[in-house]
Amino acid sequence: MKAVFVLFFTAIVLHLAAGQTHSHGNGQPSCSDPSEFNRLWRNNWDPNSFFRCDNAGVPATLVRCQAAFIESAQRCGDWSEWVWRTPFDPPFHN
Repeated sequence: MKAVFVLFFTAIVLHLAAGQTHSHGNGQPSCSDPSEFNRLWRNNWDPNSFFRCDNAGVPATLVRCQAAFIESAQRCGDWSEWVWRTPFDPPFHN
């Protein structure tokens, strides 16, 4: 019975670790996939800037906001609108 519990617990831990989506980079997309052109990508290290893909195969352009980048609205806005969200990297990132 103890072995079953240990195996079950190990399986849960491995499953959770495999689903880890936290970022380890600044969030800059590679601009190599068409899906990366459909949105703006937050800079995970600077809450008042974001990345924009302008041309395929060219690194994303860094754009700075006067205040904060509001990721949910995909625009620059006021700090009163800004909400912290867990950072993540684009599917194809530099």
